[in-house]
Amino acid sequence: METLRFKTIRNSRIAGVNAVLCPVQLVFAANVLTLANRIVELQPRTVPITRIVGAAKFVKNPERMADTIHWEGIPMLRREWLIGLVSVSSSALAGCRGHQYGYLMKPDAANMVGSHAAGSEVFDPLVDETVAKLLAREHQGPCPTDMNGNALKKTVCFVGVENKMTEDIGDFKDQLYQQIDSQILESDAFRPISRRMVDAALYETRMRPDALMIPENMRLFTAVLERQGAPVDYLLYATLTSGTTQRNSSKQRDYLMTLEMVQVADGDYQKVSAEIRKGYHKTSLAKVWDYNPLK
Repeated sequence: METLRFKTIRNSRIAGVNAVLCPVQLVFAANVLTLANRIVELQPRTVPITRIVGAAKFVKNPERMADTIHWEGIPMLRREWLIGLVSVSSSALAGCRGHQYGYLMKPDAANMVGSHAAGSEVFDPLVDETVAKLLAREHQGPCPTDMNGNALKKTVCFVGVENKMTEDIGDFKDQLYQQIDSQILESDAFRPISRRMVDAALYETRMRPDALMIPENMRLFTAVLERQGAPVDYLLYATLTSGTTQRNSSKQRDYLMTLEMVQVADGDYQKVSAEIRKGYHKTSLAKVWDYNPLK
């Protein structure tokens, strides 16, 4: 009766939650109930008379015959407990396929390191370093002033981010643009032009960003921005490149970000860059083998 009761509870409960639980959770619940069912089945029970007679030959004290028969099922019970514990643990740790979990990261938490491509752990430091170098170089040079002696900010048109890496940066392209543009806007050396005005001028002139270096195209593009009330002093380009070194199944990839600022009046330019190296390995021991200082 106890066995039937557990089987009934197992079947009814699993059927009732089948619509709301994922397959792994169903396996977890089934393992727990099956384990309970097996415990009831393996409870000490009556042994056939032939086994009692055979056991009496080896028991000197007949009064302990009941104890000998009573604990007969315990070794099997221990094995069932171990099997059930391993099965339940693996089911609980596996999680559910088709489900995704998220959490909020603290502002001072380290960025997640990508296992197959570059991410925030590469792009954020590159942006900070290149923009800092560009601003530091500008502050070292002479600063133009107006008739009253006030410093004049140079107008910079940030054209865009060009990806020449072997990796696809996906949605990082727009994020990199916003990060660079925001840091330039917060500085006292430059006055950036809104991206919406830049995109509108490119759309009106039917030009690509890499075609603005042609003198006629540059004059036409800057003329459109001037009509919108945004005269241009410099054109700013951001470029991402990479170089890969392969060693068996491991590889090292060098990521380089370059900021190139071209003066519209005479074509003079200045350039700053920053580099980050990153290793990719198939196994955790490959890192120790490739970067072993004792070799």
